[in-house]
Amino acid sequence: MKVAEIGTGTGMWLLDLASQLPESVQLDGFDLSEEQFPARYIWPANVTFDKLDAFGDVPDHLANKYDVVHLRFWCCIVRNNDPTRLIRHAAGLLKPGGYLQWEDANTGKTVVRGEIAEEFAKVVRSTFSAEELYFE
Repeated sequence: MKVAEIGTGTGMWLLDLASQLPESVQLDGFDLSEEQFPARYIWPANVTFDKLDAFGDVPDHLANKYDVVHLRFWCCIVRNNDPTRLIRHAAGLLKPGGYLQWEDANTGKTVVRGEIAEEFAKVVRSTFSAEELYFE
């Protein structure tokens, strides 16, 4: 079995998965930059990280290679509410019959209850006050 994560960042999801699966499962993380990748010495033997533009064409050596492609938290990156290029890229990585797993945040329907949560929500809103820059 082969699993890819697009936009892996720190690789946290893949490293957690590696601790729960047999070493025979290949786990590959891809991101536009390698700046957040974990140090190579902590990569399990069945985990790799590499640069890849998730909005570009799928390289031939990665086409139709993966049983599962995982994406998470792309809501702030997809422009104009059109994920077509990203979905096309993810689908191009999948073997026929493979699975696309997509996790995301619903930033428009946040429920906040309690005084501490209200305070935290204010901080979050101020941190992401430039949200309109990401949701054109």
